[in-house]
Amino acid sequence: MLTLLCAVFSTVWGADEVFYTLTPANGSNHSYAGNCDITIGGITWNVTGNSQMIPWRIGGKNISNTDRAIYSKTPMNSVVSKVTAEIGTASGITVNSVKLIVASDAQFSNQLDEVSVEFSANSTLTFTPSKGTWATQAYYKFVFNVTVSNKKDNKFLQFVNAEFYNASGSVVTLKDPELSFGTTEEYTVFMRDNFAAPSLTYAEGFDGTITYTSSNENVATVSVDGSVNIVGSGSTTIKASSELTGNFLAGEASYTLNVEKKDAELAFSEVSASVILGETFTAPTLATAEDFDGTVTYSSTDESVATVSADGSVTIAGAGTTTIKAVSAETDVFLAGEASFKLTVVDPNVQEGSVTYDFMQTTDDYGSGVSSTSNSNSYITEAKTWTNNPVTLVTEGKYRWWSANNNPGDIRFHESESSTPSRMVFSVPEGYSITKVELTGEKINYWTTDGTYTSYSSNGTWEGNAQSVVFNYSKPASSPYNIIVKTAIVTFTKTTTPQPDAPVIWMTYSSNNCLDFTNATAYTAFVATNYKSEEKKVVLTKIKEVPAGVGIVIRSNDPTVGISTIFSEADVLAEKTYPEYAGVNMLVGMPNGGAVSPEGLMAYDNETPAYHFVLAKRDGVVGFYKLTAGNLRANRAYLQIPKSAIDTESSANGISFAVEGEETAIQGVTTAATTDDAWYTLQGVRVAQPTRGLYIHNGKKVVVK
Repeated sequence: MLTLLCAVFSTVWGADEVFYTLTPANGSNHSYAGNCDITIGGITWNVTGNSQMIPWRIGGKNISNTDRAIYSKTPMNSVVSKVTAEIGTASGITVNSVKLIVASDAQFSNQLDEVSVEFSANSTLTFTPSKGTWATQAYYKFVFNVTVSNKKDNKFLQFVNAEFYNASGSVVTLKDPELSFGTTEEYTVFMRDNFAAPSLTYAEGFDGTITYTSSNENVATVSVDGSVNIVGSGSTTIKASSELTGNFLAGEASYTLNVEKKDAELAFSEVSASVILGETFTAPTLATAEDFDGTVTYSSTDESVATVSADGSVTIAGAGTTTIKAVSAETDVFLAGEASFKLTVVDPNVQEGSVTYDFMQTTDDYGSGVSSTSNSNSYITEAKTWTNNPVTLVTEGKYRWWSANNNPGDIRFHESESSTPSRMVFSVPEGYSITKVELTGEKINYWTTDGTYTSYSSNGTWEGNAQSVVFNYSKPASSPYNIIVKTAIVTFTKTTTPQPDAPVIWMTYSSNNCLDFTNATAYTAFVATNYKSEEKKVVLTKIKEVPAGVGIVIRSNDPTVGISTIFSEADVLAEKTYPEYAGVNMLVGMPNGGAVSPEGLMAYDNETPAYHFVLAKRDGVVGFYKLTAGNLRANRAYLQIPKSAIDTESSANGISFAVEGEETAIQGVTTAATTDDAWYTLQGVRVAQPTRGLYIHNGKKVVVK
């Protein structure tokens, strides 16, 4: 920005000749305390006093040490060697002081000189410069400090006229100093960046002194040579100014300097990651700005899935999805920063599941790299891959993630302009199969999947069995020619056994519904009817009709089918009620899950002390292992064995199991053989002497009559 006074050329005068006379003329003000503007001889004057009386009357009533002024509002166009003021009568008024102020600006903030003289009524007051002459284009102010004791009547002095003299034979040409920082009026830099201040240029022969200032020294300071030192963030105006000299007008130039804090540039090397539960996971690395010196704090939105340490190391805790965040607070140099990645932990034993791609966000472009907050033509034309383990989504063609005014976002596909069509490709690795894809959005009916998918609503569902499902763009019939996707839910199944070294899958189960396994082809249900202490083995007996709440063991004869398909293999007979199970069953059902203690009382009599066991696989061996403490998941069951029927070693090492009537026992835990000649009831209770009934002795059922 450039602000300066225009150059003015004076004329040649004789020796101390008067070149301007201020002769009072009638003004609009009749009040001694008021003021008005009057233009006389091309110069506009402001008069504080009665300007309707000639000569002007300067004064008032009941005032003390009060300034009354007459000053120019336009500059004199000549160098001035002296000024005289003719004063008339001064009755009833005390003039404390009289002075003439000369300034280079109309506001009189840049004072060039101030001359005081003794006041005398009916005389001529003479004001001469303190040094040399007063420069052309200067402004003049007569100031009378007065006191009037009379409270009723106005008392005054008469201002008759004033004459302005030019120096003898002088010819004055004041030049424009032409101060300039160049054409750039605003600069923006970041904290810690080096700022090279623009050079100040000025007119040839300029002989004035340059003064530099900063309007906000909390942002930047400026030295006497104009170099700038950054202090903090914000905005300031750097100004260079020069005063009026004998050859040059006053001048000024400035520029605006904006200092901004730096972006912390927090970013993970991956926007999403996945890991199989039990496998080693290495977290994506976090990058920051080169000179970042802030503190980063890490967090996990679901610590049941993963926790994160102070250094960003991630510890897997369980299956599920969580978001790992890194945040930094705002500092003197850097803005607050945030970065995150989505972590999916997959349980290898899960036979069926689903993942969701949610595009209805306001701040995250879901990894697409391009977003639009208006109708601008900002599109992605290269393929993008987003992994939500075990499902991978690849988008191709022409599309963009879009959100306006912080509304929920979506991903929009347009007609491709290349040989690669606009499409969404969902795929799973070998060993998995996609069974369903559900899309929500707008104009979903214009998707086609290999020519077979058809939908005529906003929400569409594809169902089948494939390792890859392709949604191809088909141009809508009306404008806008785009397909909008808000969410995509992909359901998958695992087609291989989670334990390839085991011929079958075993699990405990319980339900609030009655179950019928009569026609089940993929599953067989068992109850635990006996414990053989001499073999350290639980005997399982088949059951077809299972009342609600009963704990069972399920064996899958087809490990390629997920456990969650129980209800498609075994009818849920919610409308029927089986009678309470009357046989021996050492399994306790937990349909709703909950806390289970390591020991308790046998469920059948609520008296006999028992140890509690859960079905598990340890060191590659499937068996019942003693429960320590904790919660049992819903729809599971645990095993009870009377304390009197099991020794300490078996309790600690685990118990194997076998199916009644099948010669091949289940591979169980290895336990040492012991000799046990005791008698047990079918419930596993040891008795000193059997009476009439059915008992277990030396591993066989014996009827005592």
